[in-house]
Order: sequence, then C-alpha cells, then structure tokens
Amino acid sequence: MMNDLTTIKSEVQSSISDFSQPFTNYLTNLGLPVEGILAPIEERQIVINSIETEIQKIPPENRKIAIYLTRFLSSVAAGLFDGAVTYLWNETIKSLRKMITNFDLDYFLKVSSELNSRYRSLKTEDDLSQIADFDLLHACNRMGLITDHVFEVFKFINYMRNHSSAAHPNDSEISAYDLLSWLDNCIKYAINTTPNKEAVTLKQLLYNIRKNAIPSSDFAYIGDSIAELPNIMIEDFLSTIFGMYTDANISTQISSNIEGIAKYVWNLSTETKKHSIGEKY
Repeated sequence: MMNDLTTIKSEVQSSISDFSQPFTNYLTNLGLPVEGILAPIEERQIVINSIETEIQKIPPENRKIAIYLTRFLSSVAAGLFDGAVTYLWNETIKSLRKMITNFDLDYFLKVSSELNSRYRSLKTEDDLSQIADFDLLHACNRMGLITDHVFEVFKFINYMRNHSSAAHPNDSEISAYDLLSWLDNCIKYAINTTPNKEAVTLKQLLYNIRKNAIPSSDFAYIGDSIAELPNIMIEDFLSTIFGMYTDANISTQISSNIEGIAKYVWNLSTETKKHSIGEKY
C-alpha cells in the first residue's frame, strides 16, 4: 500500500509539472494575467509530499466525509492556494458544527444567544449556518469545546481566510508551510477533537436534568461539581436553566431538578449576571 501511494504521489507531481506550463501558456494566449496567480510548482510539491502524513491522522470514517479536504488538495495541485484556504476553513467549521450537534445543540444555541440576541430564534441544526464563524468559535470556547489557545489559533486562521483567501479580493501570498500548519491545526483541533473534562461534566448534568429525576441527596454534590467549572461556564449554565425553567412546556421533573440545583448555580454567579437574570424575569 505504501509503495502504491509513493508511486501515485510521484505521478501526481509529474502531472502537475507537465500541466502547469501549458496551462500558463493557454492563459497568456487568452490575454489573462498569470503573474502571482498560481503558486510555484515547488510550493505545491511541498504540500503534496507532506499531505499523506497529515491525512493519515484522520480516522477513516471521518476521512470519507471530508469533502472540503478533497477540494483543498485539488486547489493545491492547481496552484490556487487562496482557494485551498477557503476549503480548509469550510472543513474546520463543518467539523465544529458536527461536534456541537453531537455535544448539546440546545445548550450551544442558548450560549450563542447570550453572545448575540439575533440568534435567539435559532432552534435546529440547520440554523447553525446562520451563526457567524467568529461567534461560533466564541461560543465553543465558552462551552469548553475548544480551549483558549485553540480559540486564538482559529481566530488567526479565520482572519487569514477573510483577508488572504479566495473568499475576498486580496493580493496576499500564502506559502506551502502556511497551508500545512493550518491543516495540522484543523485536523488536531476540529476534525479529531473531543470536548474537555469540564464540558463533558456539563453535558452529563444537562442530560440528567432533562431525562432523570435527580435525588435530593445529590444536589449538594452537583453544586460542588459546578463550583469547579470556569466562571463563564457557570453563568452560561445559569442562563440555560433559567430559560428551561421559564418554558411554559417544562415538565414537573425538569422543574424539580432545576429547583434543586438553582441556588448553587446562583450563589456561584457574579452580581452582574444575577442582575441580568433579574431583568429578564
């Protein structure tokens, strides 16, 4: 299998070289610009030489649905690095949306509405497309789905997508090593990532609130667990259970669960957050 891949990779590199100059001549004969448009063949070959190691990091089941990575690599082969950045970012956002849906969509939408009131009407997985990329990253960070470090990494890649990719007119140059670095981050922190311990704790608590009758003897223990969460997660959780509790269709079991833990969450929240909840009430 390895020998087959090596042979195929060599054939791809040869085909890129064979195709590039005739295509450039064709564009020139059409009177179209060619300078600074296509990445040099050497830059494309750097990515082709390294891509196998990166792709092998992705589980086969995820590889099969990574359509934007196929488009990413196709753009690289054609020398359109600015287009490759756009496709790579699309794969990153698609993977993060999948993680959100598998984690707790309702909770994510509640946190998003805390960031921007225009998201308050969103209800379904399809509605995720209406959330701006930066807000999606911010909400994922607040929920603990991505760390502060990853948030900053993705902010930078999103900036490059907006200012150096085919998404918007620009004259920026992107190198092969830029693409490989961003690809590695996409795979590590989006395609292959899993929520951290705090996020998993909160997910389990929300599940228990919705599905199980929580014994009164567990409330103090749950309060201690909540106290270990970052403050922003505690306050987002307070907003979430407030929204659940004021829903006219709430079940008696869910309302009893919330009543049992609400005081612990309330006491752990800042005065600013308490006033915010009071104003909504």
